[in-house]
Amino acid sequence: TGAVQTGFLPENSEISTPKFQLVGVYKPADACGGDWWWHEPLPGGRHVVMVGDVTGHGPGPAMVTAAVATAFRVLTENGLQDVQRGLEMLNQEVLRVAKGKYHMTMAALEIDEATGHWIFYSAGAPPILSLAASGKHRVHFCAGAPLGTHTGFETGRTEGVLHPSDRLIVYTDGIPEIQQMNGNVLGMRRFAQNFERARGKQLRDAAADAKAALALRT
Repeated sequence: TGAVQTGFLPENSEISTPKFQLVGVYKPADACGGDWWWHEPLPGGRHVVMVGDVTGHGPGPAMVTAAVATAFRVLTENGLQDVQRGLEMLNQEVLRVAKGKYHMTMAALEIDEATGHWIFYSAGAPPILSLAASGKHRVHFCAGAPLGTHTGFETGRTEGVLHPSDRLIVYTDGIPEIQQMNGNVLGMRRFAQNFERARGKQLRDAAADAKAALALRT
């Protein structure tokens, strides 16, 4: 199952340009699930990072994830310009495949490499966190309906500017819910504190530490 899910993920989990660096962390499931992430360069020196999570486990969520991953790839290959419009089209795809049985939260982070301007579109996704040179995190939340919403589908939107060495983290809501060895869940507060503590490390090392810490808590 992990091998199948990995087939819908980017071949490269690290992207590096003179002004932009991305490290993706993913741990394959031991059962069918619906977690998915993707990076895609867009026209005009932009990047989009997608992080999604289908409700539940089993072949149904895995099927929805596969359909969304394939549909998004088709959208980008045909010249995706408007990320919000892309989410609206993915909502229709989830409705078609899941027939109302499943929903998928989706975070779409669009970044302009030249200016650092970013836009966070939320389809029911958890808030993203930013980390500036001061070492203190900020929470960026915007409401939105998950993919697979039949009527009244709307995406939330918030935006900001990344300055040199600033960081953003996008994640599935399953991360703060990971159970620790003492039986308690990780929680958003500790998750954010871990994000802050990694501020002094290179991005690759910070991501490796985060993955190791999460593995120890499962």
